[in-house]
Amino acid sequence: MKSLHDGRTTINTAVENDNYQITLTDMGIDSTYGDNEINSFYNAFFNLIQRKLKFMMISRKFYDAKDKHPLTQHQCEVLKG
Repeated sequence: MKSLHDGRTTINTAVENDNYQITLTDMGIDSTYGDNEINSFYNAFFNLIQRKLKFMMISRKFYDAKDKHPLTQHQCEVLKG
């Protein structure tokens, strides 16, 4: 993920041999909506994107299961998230 100084964030990823680039641009918040409505929208939006990217949900957080780092001495794997 690369954050730019102009209010844009770019995310590059690959899913099933297809490469995707997602760019989010901060355009400000319309004051006609309440904070709860905006937070609900962002939560639903980012959860949908993370599911489409096939991220794995553990508890309430999403992790990239394709980018595992094995810790063989402890018999476990660490996921990027």
